[in-house]
Amino acid sequence: MKEKYARAAQHYDITVTPDDTSGNASAITWHRREKPHSQATHPGVYCLRTNLDDWDEKTLSRTYTMLTDLEAVFHSLKSELGLRSIYHQKEKRVNGYIFITLIAYHLVHTLRTQLKARDIHDSWQSLRRQMARSCTCARPRAPSLIRR
Repeated sequence: MKEKYARAAQHYDITVTPDDTSGNASAITWHRREKPHSQATHPGVYCLRTNLDDWDEKTLSRTYTMLTDLEAVFHSLKSELGLRSIYHQKEKRVNGYIFITLIAYHLVHTLRTQLKARDIHDSWQSLRRQMARSCTCARPRAPSLIRR
């Protein structure tokens, strides 16, 4: 077992006590030991650097998490809705592109806010997967062009 689960075994001292008569194990004891400088002793440690001296740790952490989530949603929208970087030449088109992107994000945010009110706190990626599995609708076909 120690060989099969080596990543977990390194954090435990395991002792097998043999039975003197049969040679089989009569007892197995273990205790957890801290391995210095491992992921188990420092799980998910983040160091955030900021010039905002008036923010407390909780506000800074919440803002960073929100920013990470926002980036993930925009990445998803860009790939799924085709909202990739487009080099528009006219200001009107640039404004339209930004407007569509923000409307799409607003819809995602509204959906997630309503789900959080029902105690559903899944990531956008997880929600997308769930919606893709439950979608049973057929794609609409393009209308046929008939000339009369």
